[in-house]
Amino acid sequence: DMHAHVFTQRGDAFFPLYAVAGVTAVRDMHTAAPMAEIQEHRTQLAAGTLIGPRLIAVAGPLIAAGPAAQARFPPQCLVATPAEARAAVVARKRMGVDFIKVAGGLSRELLLAIADEARRQGLPLAGHAPGPPEEASDAGLRSIEHNGGVRVSSDPRAPELRKQIAAATPEPGVGFVIQNVRRRAGARFDDETAQYLADGTVPYPTWLRYMPRSFTDDWKKSPGFVNPAPQDLVDGNNDFQTSIEIAAAMRRAGLKLMAGTDANGSFPPLVPGISLHEELKLFVQAGYTPAEALHAATLAPAQFLRQERDFGTVDTGKVADLVLLDADPLVDIRHTQKIQAVVLNGRLLDRKMLDEIQSRLAASAGNQ
Repeated sequence: DMHAHVFTQRGDAFFPLYAVAGVTAVRDMHTAAPMAEIQEHRTQLAAGTLIGPRLIAVAGPLIAAGPAAQARFPPQCLVATPAEARAAVVARKRMGVDFIKVAGGLSRELLLAIADEARRQGLPLAGHAPGPPEEASDAGLRSIEHNGGVRVSSDPRAPELRKQIAAATPEPGVGFVIQNVRRRAGARFDDETAQYLADGTVPYPTWLRYMPRSFTDDWKKSPGFVNPAPQDLVDGNNDFQTSIEIAAAMRRAGLKLMAGTDANGSFPPLVPGISLHEELKLFVQAGYTPAEALHAATLAPAQFLRQERDFGTVDTGKVADLVLLDADPLVDIRHTQKIQAVVLNGRLLDRKMLDEIQSRLAASAGNQ
C-alpha cells in the first residue's frame, strides 16, 4: 500500500490487519510519531516479534501552508516563508525520514524552496499537487498523491475552484473534498450509492470487527459522512465517477500508477489491508487488466522505490514477501482476497495462523 497512515493510532493495532490481508509493505505518508519509535517497529518487524508489513518508506510530518493546513495539521507541519520551508526539510533530514511529503495549499514559491532543499539533502519529494500537476512534476515530485490536483486542473473552472479551496475552512472527514470541489455536471446517482454514504456501509463490513472501536467511533462523527446533505451525495458520486474516468485516461496515456488507499487517513471507512483489495477492483473498473492492477501494487512500487532487485516479483534471491491464493487473480481480481497463506520476510503465516490473528484482533477491538 503506497499511501497509508499506519501510525494514526497505535501502530501495533493496525500492523496485523495489513498482514492478514496479504499486504506485505506500506509507505507511510504522514506521521508525528518519533522516528525512534518507527525504527523500533522496523526492528520488531524484522525480528518477527511484531507481525505486520515492512515500513518500506516513512515521510514523517508533512509540510503544508495556508488556512486549510492550519485547521488540519500541527504547528510542526506549517511553513509560511521559503526560509521556513527549507528549515522544515533540514529538520526532517535530521529526524531520519525517508522522503519529504508536501500537502496542498503551498504557493509555488514555497514548493520550489522545499524541492530545492530536498535535492540538497538527498531526500525524494512526494505529495499533493499544490497547483497544476505539471508544475508539481517540474518541481521534482516523484509521486503525486491522490488525483485532486489533476481533477481540478482538468476542469474549465480551475482558477475559480482553486480560489474556493484556498478560502475554505475544511472539515475533517469525507465532507472536505465534497464540500469544496463540486462536480455536479452529469450526475450519476443511485440508491446503492445513497445507502453507502448515508449509513457508512462499506464493501468489507466483516473486517470492521477487527478495527479498534475508538477509531470506528470517530468515523461516525465525521462531518459529511453521517447524514450528508442530498447535494453532498450527488457531489460525492460525481467525484467518484470522475476519479474512475481520470484513472482510465491515465492508463490510455501510459502514465504509471501505484496502488494506495489512504487507510487510517481522514476519510472513512478505509480498513487497513482489505481496502487495498478494493483499490485493485477499482483499477479494473477503470479499464486496467487484472495483471496491470497487480503490477500497480507490486512491481511498480518496487521500481518507484528503486528496490526492484529485492521486491516486486517472485524470483530467486529476492525477499520472500509473498501471498499464496486459492484462485487466480488474473481470471478475477477479487480472487486476491482468497488468501491461503502470507509470507512476511520469509516467515510463513498459514491459514490457521491468519485465522488466529483475526480472532485476537476481533477480541481486542472493543478495548482499543
